[in-house]
Amino acid sequence: MTGFLSLGERTAVGAKAHVFFGRLLTDESYWRLLHCDTVREIVEYLKSLPGFAPYLLSVSPEIHRAELEDVLEMLPLRETLTFLGYLTGGQRAYLRCWIDLYEADLLKRTMRSLFSRKQDREQLRQRFALIPKPSFSSETLLSSRSYEEFLEALSGSGYYRVLREPLAKLSDEGGSLFSAETAVDLHVLSALFRAAGKVDSCNGAGILSLVGTMVDLLNVSWLH
Repeated sequence: MTGFLSLGERTAVGAKAHVFFGRLLTDESYWRLLHCDTVREIVEYLKSLPGFAPYLLSVSPEIHRAELEDVLEMLPLRETLTFLGYLTGGQRAYLRCWIDLYEADLLKRTMRSLFSRKQDREQLRQRFALIPKPSFSSETLLSSRSYEEFLEALSGSGYYRVLREPLAKLSDEGGSLFSAETAVDLHVLSALFRAAGKVDSCNGAGILSLVGTMVDLLNVSWLH
């Protein structure tokens, strides 16, 4: 079965995961953060922690809150990418689908920038650079100036099929991005759920439960 990890994979992944686990914020760290009065204080404290320091060395203490949030949001992806080279089979396929959640989020952000007519996409470009082997040309997508160009940039990817109808309707009738965004979410979560079902039985049940929780939370957000 392709889902099981070899002894070498278990050893390498286990050691790396142990290191990352040791860098998680403690209760004391959260209390320290809660007592920070400014973004500068938060940045300076995070720079003192081994789990954050390597990623924040070049971050200015004067960074804006939203910019800091953008940096922190991408840290799980940065650390996840280090596991790809150690995995094969079902585990690697699942991890790749999890990374695709970030790709889908960036796609939706680009779609929102097109919808709002805000064309400054340099931050999105920097984020896309972290995605390994994206399923479409991010540069072509970021250069799009209409829904037709946006859709064409996705040609050849799974997103093209699921977005063709909602984007055509949006272009003809106007409205919101809700249908287009839900189509993207369903596409990537369905792929993640299928991949989770192919992970070995030792880990598969737990992963399926986590994916199920993600779907539940997404349903709640849609209802909201």
